[in-house]
Amino acid sequence: MERIGDAVRQELRRFGSAGVMADVVEAALGKAAPKRLRFAPGPLPEPAVEASTAAAEPLPEATLEQAREAHAWAAEIDSEELRKTVEKAARASLARAGSGRSI
Repeated sequence: MERIGDAVRQELRRFGSAGVMADVVEAALGKAAPKRLRFAPGPLPEPAVEASTAAAEPLPEATLEQAREAHAWAAEIDSEELRKTVEKAARASLARAGSGRSI
């Protein structure tokens, strides 16, 4: 992986420590904008993962007709492992499409 710290430092020196970002921040925050901005190369913090408060609905089961259709779609695949995986995915897709449930 190529390190970009030197390139970032060069760009920050080229445009000043705030560059045009000061204008963007001031436009967004108005009077609440800080007087000065300082940027330093380094790792970005990981975004917080928000836990879903809604209970997950059980996945719908494929009907016999949907299971047969999925089996027919995957039947010509030579690799047994791939054929089973494709058939399972097709069954799940057909069941979801028939249930009106979004992904």
